[in-house]
Amino acid sequence: MMNISYLRDLFDYNYWRNKKIVQGTRKVQPWQFAAPTTYPFVSLHGTMVHAASAEWLWRQRLQLSESPTSLPAKADYPTLDAVVEFWVNEEHEMRSWLSTLTDADLEGRRTYNLLGGNTVTDSLSHCLAHVVNHGTQHCAEMAQMLTDYGVSPGNIDLIYWLRER
Repeated sequence: MMNISYLRDLFDYNYWRNKKIVQGTRKVQPWQFAAPTTYPFVSLHGTMVHAASAEWLWRQRLQLSESPTSLPAKADYPTLDAVVEFWVNEEHEMRSWLSTLTDADLEGRRTYNLLGGNTVTDSLSHCLAHVVNHGTQHCAEMAQMLTDYGVSPGNIDLIYWLRER
């Protein structure tokens, strides 16, 4: 059974890792931020918007009991600064909400609609763990893009955050 203290730690790691990606991204050229890659969300820009949007989507579902039918678009955040502002605001909102949760809350279940319209029910603890895990996947992709551009963000694994904190 997961507890809220552990989940808050995972989110602290999530935001530490996101910041390392942002720091690296600030070192690339604008054309590199937008350049096509072989990754699913096309570019560093697209992947960053997707990662931030997914955090927003899950908070809408879990905290607000809303089921958005689409993610915010890359065009809504045309610059690195716009993406970072969105991501930082979402971090603030998520941290505020997480601060209100208890271990008992994590045992609850949430019912929501997927983007395709299907309705599902999952435990709150599993959904929150998924948010961090999903971010890990896409931050790893962005870290590889940054490394390819010569500005590796360094180690972004959980164990490095644990040792650093």
